[in-house]
Amino acid sequence: MGCRSRLLLAFLALIVVTFGVLLFYDYRAEKVREERAYARLQDCSNPAVYEDFIIRFPKSEHIDEVHARYQTVAAQQDEWQKLIANGCREDLEKFVAQHPPSPYVRLANNRIDSIDWAEAKQRRTLEAITHYMSLHADGYYVDEAESLRQSLERAQAEAAMLAAQRDSLAMADSLQLQ
Repeated sequence: MGCRSRLLLAFLALIVVTFGVLLFYDYRAEKVREERAYARLQDCSNPAVYEDFIIRFPKSEHIDEVHARYQTVAAQQDEWQKLIANGCREDLEKFVAQHPPSPYVRLANNRIDSIDWAEAKQRRTLEAITHYMSLHADGYYVDEAESLRQSLERAQAEAAMLAAQRDSLAMADSLQLQ
């Protein structure tokens, strides 16, 4: 074998080794991208992000888990959309009980808070406001509820005082008539 043949063989070997190294680094880079994308899914509630992972990494070692979580997240999103359209307190409470780790639980609790506040405000009684405050001590409307509670207590105290004055005047009138 001549010098030229050995040089050509060495050059081909170098090309094969270089190509192999590039493939290895490309594989490692793809694996890193996959693991980063998978890590982003941990607290994700957007089905589109799961779909993107499934399309980009169909041969991932996590693909079965991602498919299962995608179905769960998509089902929760569909259920949430139906709940929003309905707006029923009982359905929202059932959703919270059935899906405690769902990112929609906080939204459901906020919606329940709003429904309870609207009801208490409409009834506008001390009992209704106190009941709202006992259910939602950290609720969005608790400051407004406290203000309304104080106002209703003042109004009740004034009404009681006026009733006492009226009774006192009525008694004084009846004594004068005797």
